[in-house]
Amino acid sequence: MRSLGIGLVGLPVFWLTLAPTPVAAADKPLATKAEPKSVLLTSLEVKEGTEALAKRIEAQIAAELERRAEFRKMVVADLASVAGPDATAAIAACKDDTSCFKETTTNVNVDFILSGSVGQVGQDIFFQLALLARKEAEVIERVATTARTPKALLDRVPDIIAQTFRYGAKERLTFRLPDRKTFSIGVFDVTVADVDPAVGQNLLQVLSTEFKKIRGARVISQQDINTVVKAERCRIKAGGDLDARCMANIAGAFNVDFLVVGQVAQFSSTYIASLQLISPRNSEVKNRVSVSFRGPEEELVRAMRTLGRKLVGIDTPQPGRLLISGPVSGAAVTINSTANAVTGELPMAPQDDIPSGRLSVRITKGGYFDWESDVFVQPAETTAVWAELEEIPVAWYEKWWVWGIVGAVVAAGTTTAVLLADQEPPNGTGTLIVQ
Repeated sequence: MRSLGIGLVGLPVFWLTLAPTPVAAADKPLATKAEPKSVLLTSLEVKEGTEALAKRIEAQIAAELERRAEFRKMVVADLASVAGPDATAAIAACKDDTSCFKETTTNVNVDFILSGSVGQVGQDIFFQLALLARKEAEVIERVATTARTPKALLDRVPDIIAQTFRYGAKERLTFRLPDRKTFSIGVFDVTVADVDPAVGQNLLQVLSTEFKKIRGARVISQQDINTVVKAERCRIKAGGDLDARCMANIAGAFNVDFLVVGQVAQFSSTYIASLQLISPRNSEVKNRVSVSFRGPEEELVRAMRTLGRKLVGIDTPQPGRLLISGPVSGAAVTINSTANAVTGELPMAPQDDIPSGRLSVRITKGGYFDWESDVFVQPAETTAVWAELEEIPVAWYEKWWVWGIVGAVVAAGTTTAVLLADQEPPNGTGTLIVQ
């Protein structure tokens, strides 16, 4: 188990603006009626117990895209009837692996690939979508949300699709801390699924340290709470509704204004994190925020710091500095974010004035597998990333998706080339392929 270093000692207090972020204008939509795009919708990755809900979400995503003129629809049977079931299975099995998508969809004539996952941690249901540009094999948008009930989650699907394809308003800060000199926050619990429990404990420390940087904040840690309150009943429900009596005891013992509980789940190489801000006096959830990203476990520290600021509605407009390094010289580096795009190669000079928040880093070089990760740049700090590229072995066939491609070719025969020929669609047309 690798420890998640906090590395926050001695940092200055920089959270001075306790105000919601102004509503930002949405980016240019990724598809329009005049320029429709084709989308391949793969099956959602699911945690056990959410299979039926995943099917309902897939159907709603398909219906949402189908009703818009920016997209067209083809059912998966149309693809399987020509290319064979193995071709479809190989693509669907990629989940969120961009290298896999790059290889399995080389000759598939679609603009975007939409993948995602759904699962449950405690009483919270997680849902995330990742949109990949097929030609570039690059994830260009990633949106996540949580809900308490299947109905609440299904109700959010249209907004999630709108954010993913950038024709809806961006998610914005809707909560602000009370306008007073002091307030108290109790950092209670982080529930994990398919993640080492020790990671959850480390993230609790990360949150506590980050909240202490807020001027006027008094932070009560889980260790402090447990010295007074026997929280076993609370911990059972920490992923959902906290025991009201237990919360009242905590509020009375520490005079705490807010409690923070969180969840972290892993789906293959994708992490989803969620935080709730609860008023313990009336058990009311004041704010709920979520984020998803693809990257190493260590990135959870920066992701949780970013999510913590968002939870309490603090605007941090300061840019950061990004330092990318690695052992492979001459590798091409691409840094993408909503506000800028930077390219270079290793060794790469530090990049100044990088907008804080999540961005994607991709590093490529012949003879090596692509290295990709989302990175959460911290405001007014240097965010250091080490990229360890994996050399492609001589036995290249060890990659599982190679056999998926081989199987698809064998099953499809010569007719595969007819359907999957890499031709641009006529103007004004597009395809939505639904698995």
